[in-house]
Amino acid sequence: MVCPYLQPVSAKDPEMSGTILEAMCAESNYSVIPAFYDTVLMNKVTRDEESAKMLDLLRETLYFDFGYVHGVPAGGIFQLFGDQLLAYGNQNITSYIESQRKSIETKFNEVIEAYSKIS
Repeated sequence: MVCPYLQPVSAKDPEMSGTILEAMCAESNYSVIPAFYDTVLMNKVTRDEESAKMLDLLRETLYFDFGYVHGVPAGGIFQLFGDQLLAYGNQNITSYIESQRKSIETKFNEVIEAYSKIS
């Protein structure tokens, strides 16, 4: 579960703040999210059994794609393909992507390095 919370750099005890945030996120994964899902989504929002099944399917197949989420900070790798197709058709895509390879790898490594500093 990804917990989208940050702490300010002025936190007096960042390790303790991080530990508390992590514990709260973990607990919400077991209590808040299921309650929200069951109470709000399944009982108040869905119109019929088919909608409820669709929500279950969405929840069961949800995943976090590191590359897609970090594609923009890493140089817009996912946009490169579409941009090149629109600009040149299917010509020169491979050579263009290859010319951008080192830059993209460097940017992805910067993102990975930033994550490694967190822990």
